[in-house]
Amino acid sequence: MGIFVGLVSVLAAAGLFWGSWQVSRLGIDLVRQARTALRGTQRVKATCVASGISRHTYRFVTPDGTSHVVYVPRTSEQDRRKTGSHAQLRYRTDDPRNASFAVVDMVIMPLGAVMWFFLATFCAASAALLLVFGYAAIF
Repeated sequence: MGIFVGLVSVLAAAGLFWGSWQVSRLGIDLVRQARTALRGTQRVKATCVASGISRHTYRFVTPDGTSHVVYVPRTSEQDRRKTGSHAQLRYRTDDPRNASFAVVDMVIMPLGAVMWFFLATFCAASAALLLVFGYAAIF
């Protein structure tokens, strides 16, 4: 019976190590995505000109004086902007029509990566603990 429990524990530990590997890859991908989103961007204060079901329309002026109208996706169901309200956006300097909320790029994405890394650490620690239990059950 002890050998069976030990083998099941080792198999569960292997699954958790694999899960830890996959989750850490997701965290690394999110860090890369955040770095790409911040590279070559500039922050600007924009005015909401319309609010739709799935996106908001903002107008802003770049430092060179040109006015741009951009569509920014809604972040959640509770994200209901009023026409005339302001928001901090980040736009790509080479393509100002590509914009997103500044808080998403600067806070939410890095925080999500940290959470992925905590989950990966928890999976690895749980797998190590299962390996110890498996060793104790076999020997």
